[in-house]
Amino acid sequence: MTEQTIMVRVPRSMIESADFQGRVVSRINLSNGELTTDIVMNNRAYIFQRRPAITRAAIFSQVTQTGAVFQSTIDAFFVGLSPEPVIVRSVAERIPARHQTKLLPQDEDGDQFLLITEAHIQSIRSALCDDTPSVRVAAGVAFSELYKNVGMKAIYKVVPALFKAWEDEQTSDNALHALKQIVRSPDVLSYVLWKIVKVPLPALNARALGALADAAGPALHIHLGMILPALLSGMGNDAEDVRRSSKKAAETAVSVLDVAGIKSLLSELLIGITDSQASINKSSAYLIGYCFQNSNLNLAEESPNFIVMSLIMLRNSDFATAEVACESLSRVVSSVTKYTSPSYMKLVKDAISTFRDTKCRNKIGAILTALEGVITNTWKSVSTVVITRVHHHVQPMISSEDYQIRRCAASLFGFLLQYLEIAQRFEVLALVVNLATSRIWTERHGSALAISYMLRRNPDIVCASLLFTEIVNCLKQLFKDEKFHVRESSTEAFGRLSLYRVRYEPSNTTSQVESLKYLILSMQDDSSEVRRRALSAFKAVSKANPQGILIHISLFGPALAKCLKDSSIRVRVVAERCIMHSFQLSKGTEYVQAAQKYITGLDARRIAEFPEHSDDSSEAY
Repeated sequence: MTEQTIMVRVPRSMIESADFQGRVVSRINLSNGELTTDIVMNNRAYIFQRRPAITRAAIFSQVTQTGAVFQSTIDAFFVGLSPEPVIVRSVAERIPARHQTKLLPQDEDGDQFLLITEAHIQSIRSALCDDTPSVRVAAGVAFSELYKNVGMKAIYKVVPALFKAWEDEQTSDNALHALKQIVRSPDVLSYVLWKIVKVPLPALNARALGALADAAGPALHIHLGMILPALLSGMGNDAEDVRRSSKKAAETAVSVLDVAGIKSLLSELLIGITDSQASINKSSAYLIGYCFQNSNLNLAEESPNFIVMSLIMLRNSDFATAEVACESLSRVVSSVTKYTSPSYMKLVKDAISTFRDTKCRNKIGAILTALEGVITNTWKSVSTVVITRVHHHVQPMISSEDYQIRRCAASLFGFLLQYLEIAQRFEVLALVVNLATSRIWTERHGSALAISYMLRRNPDIVCASLLFTEIVNCLKQLFKDEKFHVRESSTEAFGRLSLYRVRYEPSNTTSQVESLKYLILSMQDDSSEVRRRALSAFKAVSKANPQGILIHISLFGPALAKCLKDSSIRVRVVAERCIMHSFQLSKGTEYVQAAQKYITGLDARRIAEFPEHSDDSSEAY
């Protein structure tokens, strides 16, 4: 027989009593395996329970459960009997008899105290390292009860021993299984992760993280900020075992998260995909695709940020990173289209197809178009971080040697202006001003294109800028450039500036005339493309404010009449439409007669018969 004090919870009034005495006596009959537990209070014994002790796991599991209430005052439960086989070894071999106990306050404001011994902690610690899985599981339950009652003391007394066993190759698996049993408590999980998470992440730690993530479940999400950087770094490690273990652990972490956890994860991955390290970019892109592909949640609202960033990564100088981004983008698109099919998805799919076609891979115009399509349609869902990243990515492209890239980049550049911070806007406008004076003509052209698209997308921001006067002066200089591409784009910019002024500054005739004069000069340019661009711009201005433009007929009348006789049929066609709107020939005979001061009566009557909406060439303005 052996006698052991285990743990008793009693009322404060009884503890304060002068004649209080209490202990728990456990007796095991080694001949038949029968367990008898007596509770002795104030010299009176109460037989608590008597049952066969069939297996060590069964004994240990059963004696950790809450016991019955005696005389409405005693609530006894047990946390410390030895898990050793009772037939083979006496409990006395593991737990000394008649341990000295001490009173510990469970709650300073409560009305109960605890009696507990170090032997109970030692018993749980030993059981957690046992060779039998069922014993470790039962010990995990006992640890949870112990933690509820003694708090962090249970962690400090038990967990370090498990870490020591985990670092030993022979006992590592058992110790890891034991850690899985106890990490369901938030404090325990925090403590364990704090010990395991390291950068760089060893393979042993990566495997442990995967196992603990599986056990922790949704509670893991509050620790993503700590564990994700280590996992992302590990996924890009040079060592194969570290990469493999980290990848598996990361996938496990993704699979156990709930809705809140997924959103936290995506927020962290958004930071990772914008990181300056290629390995972090690649790892983040992979996990994004994995998350979208394997989640049962509708993540359509979360997708724009990742679609945009993945499109940018298709242009990564590291082809391996670009390939991962393409695969991730494909998975995101597949996930989103299960729930919805927005129009811009066709542009994204085209970009993916272009990348996968080795002959077209370097053609990044289908990519920039997709970027613009996604941002234009989902700008409310695109974060400031992503907008800034897109801006930095697109900025160098406005001076690309490829014309189509320059134009696409400038269009996107102009659209993004409204989403930048005030300081960033100033930097952007200062940049285009500086490029306008570059010796490299593609940079000058990029400047003209960027200004033109800014005036189309965000004219109020440009006109309100402290740099507006300098911007106009730049356009005047670019207007005389030796390259017709530059002159054409500056003419287009003047057209959009004129359109803004006649719409929103109708009383400011001085500024209107200034802009119109440059359009009129462009109608006489050596390049037919520049002349046609000027006519299209002037037509848009005329349609926007017919009466406001008509009063300046003496300025533009002769130039339009000359364009009507242009050697280029494309110029003549645009000139006819421009004359119809600027002379207002559809308004009646009076306007037809007035136009004959500049064009023949035959031409005036012929053009007057055109339908008012004869073309849409001015819609680009």
